[in-house]
Amino acid sequence: MQRKLGIYIPTYNRRERLEECLRSIMPQLKNYGFPVFISDNSKGGETEALIKQLKEEYADIYYKKNDSGLGNTYAANLVSLLAMINTEFVWLFGDDDLMKEGAVDKIVKEISDYDFLQINSEIWNNDFSKILIERKIKESKDKVYLQGEHEKVLVNATDGYAGFMGSIITRGEYLKEEFSKIKSEDLSNKDYLHMTLFFRSIVGKRGKFISEPLIKYRNLSNLGGKEFEIWMYSFPKALEELRSLYSDSILKHVGTLPVYSMVGIACINKIQNPDKIRFYKELIGKNTAMNIAEKSVLSVLIRIPDPVIKIMIYPSMKRNKLTMEKG
Repeated sequence: MQRKLGIYIPTYNRRERLEECLRSIMPQLKNYGFPVFISDNSKGGETEALIKQLKEEYADIYYKKNDSGLGNTYAANLVSLLAMINTEFVWLFGDDDLMKEGAVDKIVKEISDYDFLQINSEIWNNDFSKILIERKIKESKDKVYLQGEHEKVLVNATDGYAGFMGSIITRGEYLKEEFSKIKSEDLSNKDYLHMTLFFRSIVGKRGKFISEPLIKYRNLSNLGGKEFEIWMYSFPKALEELRSLYSDSILKHVGTLPVYSMVGIACINKIQNPDKIRFYKELIGKNTAMNIAEKSVLSVLIRIPDPVIKIMIYPSMKRNKLTMEKG
């Protein structure tokens, strides 16, 4: 018999954080016998040893160590994970995030009446010692999405939230169907393949927004200085793949982070990767969501000298325990 819900986690070289993640999840699953599926792109054996240890505490963990020939990319890892889908509903979860206590109970009460759920979250600093945003989606009331209201789901996920792993729970059959439409040659450099699949899979479906935050996300977990590249290029590019299903105005609205957010990300990444400033300028030019005025402002501001940037930004980064390490 197919089980109602499964937690699906792609991971790569994050043994300690993956353990934190799993220990927030496993106690919530025991009463239901829901499985956890993990696809691992790590090169060493640390993650595999961890899973062997944790399986002694919770047997329903299913682990796949990917062959190096699969390709060391997020998309390749996700493809491997999608092949493991064996539950009615899929909750894709980040390997460095935490599930809030009572989250699974809440999901079980709601999920049978809908095709998908949109999940709210909290945003914390890098070591979970301080909460930064109590509700990523500000709405405080649950709401139902009727068939044909998929654009409302996307609009509810502005400021980058559409790309947050874990923000959508949907039926496994829908994800597999949408994935079957993507050609293998289109999988390179797809940092947001999950977002594309999620927002395709909910079209014409009935769902519900859960206003209570059920996930604790890390803010700017160490991406090695890739944040600017992701938000300026990869994220808008992924949204373009929804163009046949969502209006241009909606995609532009969701794909544009506030300019001040982009300035902050650009400045932090410039400190981390000073040799990439020319590359950042190229990304601004390729961006499909910002208008000419916004691009011009951002192009000027990222030229601020590093000492000034550090004076402006470092106190906030230190307060929130964000990394300043070079990627």
